[in-house]
Amino acid sequence: MNGGYRSLTQSSVSLVTIQTNDVYAPYFYAVTFVNGQSEMIFSQSTTNQLIDIHDCRFENYQSSYCVRIENVGQANILRNYFTSLYSSNTVYCNSNQYFGILTIAGNNFEGGNGGMDRIQVYGSYDSVSIENNVHSSVENYYNQLYYIYAYGRNEETPCNITFARNNITQMNLYYASQVIYMETYSSRVYFLENTVDRCVSYSVAYIRASTLTMLNNVFSNNQQQFSFNYLITFYATSALINYNFFISNTHTYLLRTDSNIQSQLDATYNYWNASTASEIAQLIYDFIDYQYIGYIVYIPFLNSANVSDISQSELPSILNDGILSGVLVGFFNLSRSLLPEVGYFRLRGTLMISPIGHLYIEEVFIYLFLN
Repeated sequence: MNGGYRSLTQSSVSLVTIQTNDVYAPYFYAVTFVNGQSEMIFSQSTTNQLIDIHDCRFENYQSSYCVRIENVGQANILRNYFTSLYSSNTVYCNSNQYFGILTIAGNNFEGGNGGMDRIQVYGSYDSVSIENNVHSSVENYYNQLYYIYAYGRNEETPCNITFARNNITQMNLYYASQVIYMETYSSRVYFLENTVDRCVSYSVAYIRASTLTMLNNVFSNNQQQFSFNYLITFYATSALINYNFFISNTHTYLLRTDSNIQSQLDATYNYWNASTASEIAQLIYDFIDYQYIGYIVYIPFLNSANVSDISQSELPSILNDGILSGVLVGFFNLSRSLLPEVGYFRLRGTLMISPIGHLYIEEVFIYLFLN
C-alpha cells in the first residue's frame, strides 16, 4: 500500500489485472486507471489494452471515484463488491478516443450515499454490457444510479448496449432525475429481464436510442417523487416493448414516448396492473396526449403477471352506429356499404388519425355531418 492506494509496478503492459479478496483505501481514489494504466504510475494509453478488475472489495471510501477507467480497448469490471461508499462516481468509464468494449457484470453494490452518478459510462464504444449486477439500499444520491451517454462509430456502426438481468431495489434518489438514464442516440439498446423494485425517484428510466428492445422486465412498488411524472420515458425510431410487468407503481404515467416519428411503437403483451383497455390508456402518454409524438399500441395486453394470460381485447373501432370518433391506428375504408339507415355518417368530437393510420373515403357522395 502507498498512501492508501494499491500500487502497481508493471510497466509497458497490455494486461492489468487487480485480483484480491480485500482492497481498502479510504482516500481520494480506491483504484484509479487513466488511459488504461494506473494514474499513480502511467499516463500513456494503447488501443489494444485490456483492463480487468474482478473479485475485489471496495469499502468505506470517501472519494471522487472508486474505479476510474479511461481510453482503453477493452475493460471488464466483474464480480466486485462495493459497500458503504461515499463517492461521486463508484464506477466511471470514459472512452473518448477509442471505440472500446465495456463489460460491467456480476457486481454487488450495497449501501452508501452522497455523490452524483453512481455508474457513469461516457464516450464511444462498439459495445457496452451491463448485466447481472445487484444494487440495494442507496440513500441521498443527487443524480442517476446509472448515467450512460454512449455512441458508436457512426449510424452504420452503432453501439450495442445490453442492460440485462440487473436487480435494483430500495433506491431513495432524492433530487434525482432517473434511476437509469441512457442518452445513446444511434445506439441499439436491449433492456432485458431486469427488476426495479421499491425505488423513490422522479422516474425509473429515460432511454434515447435508435432502436429499443425492452422485454421481460419487472417494475414494481416504485414511487414517484413529485405529483406528475413518468415511470419510463423513451425516444426511439422503433420500439419493441413486450412481456413487461408493471405492478403497484405510483407514477402518473407508466410509459411515455418522446419519439416524433411516423412509425408504430409496439407495447403489446404487457401487464399494466389494470383490467381494461381504457384504464391502460390513462397510463400511457403518446400521440393521444400530444399530437407531435408517436403512437403506442398496447392491445392486446396481459390480464395478469403471466405471459400466457392474454386479453381478448381488440383495437377500438372508430365507427359505431354511423358515428365517427376516437383514434384511427391502422387502415380504414369509409365506404357506402357502412352507411347507417339515415344515409350519412356523423363526426362527433374529435377523430384523430395516428402517425400509422390511414383513412380512405371511397365514394365522393358520402356525407359527413358534425354532431
